Amino acid sequence: MANEHANGGGTEDVRGWLVIAGDGTMLGTVADMVAGPGAAGPDFLAIALDASVARRPGGKTVYVPSSAVRLDPVVSRVHLDGVTGEAAARLPAEPTAGPVPELHSADAAIGAPAAAERVVDGEARIVVSEEQLQVGKRIVEAGEVRIRKHVEAEQVRESISVMREDVTVERRPVPAGVGLEPRTEGDTLYVPIVEEELVVTKRLVAREELVIRKRQVMEEQVIEETLHHERAEVLGPDDVDQTPR
Repeated sequence: MANEHANGGGTEDVRGWLVIAGDGTMLGTVADMVAGPGAAGPDFLAIALDASVARRPGGKTVYVPSSAVRLDPVVSRVHLDGVTGEAAARLPAEPTAGPVPELHSADAAIGAPAAAERVVDGEARIVVSEEQLQVGKRIVEAGEVRIRKHVEAEQVRESISVMREDVTVERRPVPAGVGLEPRTEGDTLYVPIVEEELVVTKRLVAREELVIRKRQVMEEQVIEETLHHERAEVLGPDDVDQTPR
């Protein structure tokens, strides 16, 4: 929700704005804007500290009165001038009425009078301090960038594949048993080509018939042949054999 701030007197929704410490350290972002305890209490900013600033995993949420911050609406920044980056982790973890506790970094104590001696169990104890180097960062404006655009014309030539249908014609003999009507098989059309041809036929007709009979005929035949026969002759002792040898 939006609240009125003492430094501006107006209404400003600063949720999500970056929070910058007085030494330039980026503390985190504004998580929420809440009302303080009591009807007359001031408004508070809930600041989500980064883990490096809070020195704990996941970070930490602290609260500061709206009157203790300085707003920079131009760059959406919230400046917490009275707090250093080292001291931000010690800010209260809940809205607290009254002024912001006066916080100082550890090096502010350097050069201060030494703490009074304490006697514990008969021993004198004093606090010994040393200087430590604290390096901080702050965000400053480095300039601005102007962006403009213009339209450029470009001639583009591309090769695109398109589909067309082509027809091939093949002549071949008609298979046996195929009729004269066109037929389609898949994406192929078969068209029979017909023509007239002369048909000459011959036939047998009965012109006449032959009547054949059998008959017995007696006829005389003359046969001439030489026959041989044997004849026996009886010869006495004085007869001369005249048989040809």
